[in-house]
Amino acid sequence: MDFILKEVSLSDSLDILFDLDQKVFTQNYHLRSPNKKVLFDWIRKSKIYLAYDGNKIIGFGAYEKKEVVAEITTLGVLSDYRRQKIGAFIVKKILSDIGALPVEVKTHPSNPAVKFYEKFGFIKGKVIENYENLGQPRLVLKRI
Repeated sequence: MDFILKEVSLSDSLDILFDLDQKVFTQNYHLRSPNKKVLFDWIRKSKIYLAYDGNKIIGFGAYEKKEVVAEITTLGVLSDYRRQKIGAFIVKKILSDIGALPVEVKTHPSNPAVKFYEKFGFIKGKVIENYENLGQPRLVLKRI
């Protein structure tokens, strides 16, 4: 299958992103956005990509560049399309965009995505307990 990525604006894609967020983040360790405003606030400064299989949106990724570090703010692929290298396709594009800037990503310590990020050179860092006062920890992974 040939997948493509398209950069989108948050204002044009908030409904789509919220729908994907609800479908992708289904495990109990995921922090699913309770509403569109929370999602908007979370990724409002991010550059956002949607992954397509033909006309079907199958995944998404977003990152935010700051002065000294960039952060992958969200990444997800619909369950029927996992294990087809779509997440890797998105991460490679994000890392290419970011360039030499160090990159961070935060995820639940038991999320299988930890091993996924390690394949891209991310190293486990500190654990933030009760992340954003939401009652769950987050592991910070860094790529220098």
